[in-house]
Amino acid sequence: MIFQLRSKDWSWHLILLFLVFSVAIGISGYLFLQNQKNQLMEEEWEHLASTANFKVKQLAGWRKERILDAEVVFNNRWAQRFFREILESPKSNPVEQDVLNWIRSLQGYLQYGRVLLVNRTGSIVLAVPEAREALDPATMALISETMTKKEMILSDLYRGEEHKNICINLFMPILAQSGVDGAVEGVLIICFDPRNELYPLIETWPTFSHTAESLLVRAEGGGGVFLNDLRHRKDSALTLRFSLSDTKLPAAMAVSGQEGTVEGIDYRGMPVLAVLRRIPDSPWFLVCKVDQEESYGPLRKQSTLIGMLVGLLVIGTGLGVGLLWRGQRLRESKRVEEILKTIGNTSRRAERRTAVQQ
Repeated sequence: MIFQLRSKDWSWHLILLFLVFSVAIGISGYLFLQNQKNQLMEEEWEHLASTANFKVKQLAGWRKERILDAEVVFNNRWAQRFFREILESPKSNPVEQDVLNWIRSLQGYLQYGRVLLVNRTGSIVLAVPEAREALDPATMALISETMTKKEMILSDLYRGEEHKNICINLFMPILAQSGVDGAVEGVLIICFDPRNELYPLIETWPTFSHTAESLLVRAEGGGGVFLNDLRHRKDSALTLRFSLSDTKLPAAMAVSGQEGTVEGIDYRGMPVLAVLRRIPDSPWFLVCKVDQEESYGPLRKQSTLIGMLVGLLVIGTGLGVGLLWRGQRLRESKRVEEILKTIGNTSRRAERRTAVQQ
């Protein structure tokens, strides 16, 4: 009876010991994984944020450089004078060829896609390369705005109605005389192809990634539109639109004015981590994002390894407790045998004494 009681006491102690160690191992594994997750996410957010900040500087710098390049032309009295002469006498002007050669040299140096000189009515007087088609309404509106403000205007990205090419234009007033108070004789339009410099700035990623990408978006028609081709959906620039009511879409969050780090669902329906930024002095918003599945990939591998390790430790603890229980059983059995042996010897001595007495 005593042996049974002691065995039960030891069994409960060993079971409790096993449970305590198992829980401690499990909690340690969980806390380690949480620490790894927090560290991994902190590194991922930092990488996304630094990439976004760098791209914001690049894009803002690209816009400023385009304006500075145009100011070289705008502040060139020789250029302004010859442009005025061509506007005043557009047919067989002796300086036209010199101006054309000068424009072509600038195209090679500053990577202009196209240069147009238009008069007050918006008719093309000079074009490099040559073109005589009518300008679209959006371009005409910007020509009118340039003539009214008498200052340079950098347009937004748009798709041409005739050639369907995406471009961004700089409009420069040609003044009738020096100073901004003079009348405007016409407008010089410098066209940039975003595929040359702008899109590569947006789309390149500093490290290898299967899903990471940068998106440039803007508000349009009560919603938003993607301004560059998306990594996972081709020919989407200025064609793929989205609703601002889609509150989980990072692009919609950005256009709605939200900035910083967010988690959301992208245009493919995939959960993503994203950083949202506004491009200064522009109607553009930048989204730098990566799939959560890719971000959590290393953590899943660690989780598998930690789970296996925790399982092995629990099994090891169980085996250790089992060995302790077995050892205790053997010790208790030996003790019982000794007690029984002692009792047996005592009984035999008692029996001998009784026999002698009789």
